[in-house]
Amino acid sequence: MDYMTKKMARSVNTIFEEMKAEGIRLAADSNNADAVAMFENTSKVAVWRILFYAKAYAIWVLETIFDKHIEVVSSKILEQVPPTLSWHRQKIKAFQYGFSLIQDTDRFNNSSATEQEILDSKIIKYAAVTEALVDDKRVLVYKIAKLNGSNLVPLEPSELLAFQSYLASYKPAGITIIIYNQIADLIRCTIDVWYNPLIIDNNGMATNGNGYPVKAAAEEYLTNLEFDGEFITSAFVDAIQDANGVSRRKVQISSIERKTEGGNWQSTGISFIPQSGYCKFDVDGLNINYHADI
Repeated sequence: MDYMTKKMARSVNTIFEEMKAEGIRLAADSNNADAVAMFENTSKVAVWRILFYAKAYAIWVLETIFDKHIEVVSSKILEQVPPTLSWHRQKIKAFQYGFSLIQDTDRFNNSSATEQEILDSKIIKYAAVTEALVDDKRVLVYKIAKLNGSNLVPLEPSELLAFQSYLASYKPAGITIIIYNQIADLIRCTIDVWYNPLIIDNNGMATNGNGYPVKAAAEEYLTNLEFDGEFITSAFVDAIQDANGVSRRKVQISSIERKTEGGNWQSTGISFIPQSGYCKFDVDGLNINYHADI
């Protein structure tokens, strides 16, 4: 847990009640009738209550001082230690849409929010941070995405503006950050697959009626790719070859291309890392030609 958000100070009442409960327990365990009788006096001006409250208040003051000390020390550490890529990723995932920042900090005001409200406000579910050189200048590249159901999608314009405002609260001086908040890179391909007619038919459907194994294997490969992970063409072929009904692992890619948001279609080559951080098949982008292997 972040020490700057972790508070140890208990309320005065909490400390008092804990002291009272421990006093009653000790009195009962030691069969001290005078002490038991003392605690049975519930008058607000009872001497024991006044003494306990005075002590509870002193403890509360001490714990509050400790909290402030932790906050100051943590702040100094953050100022002195250069942020890592992992630190940047954690800051991205900490973004809360719909919440305001505590003044002069990069922390959100969650004082009146429930745990579920806080969780729901953290809309950036996928994030990757890498270093790059642009015109011989070191920059950081943020790739971000949220979820719409089970699909990865970019942030809405208002959400992106809110995130950029949050970014300004913690961005280290002198560091240039580029944000990729894009739709999925698109893939289109044509694949020839030789199949066992006993297991799948000429349309690719399993003869037992249990879906389309080859298509499912191709789509599952994309689904299982790590965010900002590398699409490897040979691994994609391997995934299809392993599909139930593919005969003797005979698969051939006739063509395979990709397109980034606003870009042109180009060959995937041996491998590529999606510019947006994730990819999916274009509409009608997965074309499978089935050949019976008999």
